[in-house]
Amino acid sequence: MQKKDVDFMTDDMMIRVPRELKNRFEDLERKESWKGFASFVREAIRFHLDRHERVERNNRS
Repeated sequence: MQKKDVDFMTDDMMIRVPRELKNRFEDLERKESWKGFASFVREAIRFHLDRHERVERNNRS
């Protein structure tokens, strides 16, 4: 886990994301602007999958 990663929780999930993503999501939520929400979700999923891929690669080594 990187220092800048933070826990990001909703009612039904908890994932670890970079602080910038959490801040961006909260900003979108505050503005009630969901236009950028799809890109936020894509980045969060990509981050999550990349992290698991690195863990798997390290476990195989």
